[in-house]
Amino acid sequence: MSIFENISDKQLIKYLKYVHSKINFLDDYDDDLHSFYLDFMEDNVRNIILAPLGNKELDRLDIEYLYELLLNNDSESLNEGFLDRPQLKTETIEFVSEERLWVRYTREDDVETYTDLKQDYLIDLKDAGDIDPWDWEIVDKDHYDGETDDWWFDV
Repeated sequence: MSIFENISDKQLIKYLKYVHSKINFLDDYDDDLHSFYLDFMEDNVRNIILAPLGNKELDRLDIEYLYELLLNNDSESLNEGFLDRPQLKTETIEFVSEERLWVRYTREDDVETYTDLKQDYLIDLKDAGDIDPWDWEIVDKDHYDGETDDWWFDV
């Protein structure tokens, strides 16, 4: 819940008129929350917005609420005493990542033999195609490292 929801319509209209007089919101940020958020993080815009609020800190939902207030309430509608408040909603967002995982598989199978099997000899058998450990049953799998190649939000 945003702190702006607890401010009366009358006080909020007064505050929004102040912000509109200091920031050319519609020219600079119309439908661009990303730019508004980045500019808000800079001291100049932040100080203008926070000054009437007693320099209170705003969290993410406060910034979004303010953005929507400024977007949906131009100076003309505020002068007429009209205030369109945004409603809190929930959106499902997917975060997609492409990753490379290093996985250690342990495969197992029975191999008939007349002798004690050693590492070098088993490699020879595999290279010659006499055994195919890729077809053996996976009995253990350990993800022990990884690397992210790319990521994005799917909205």
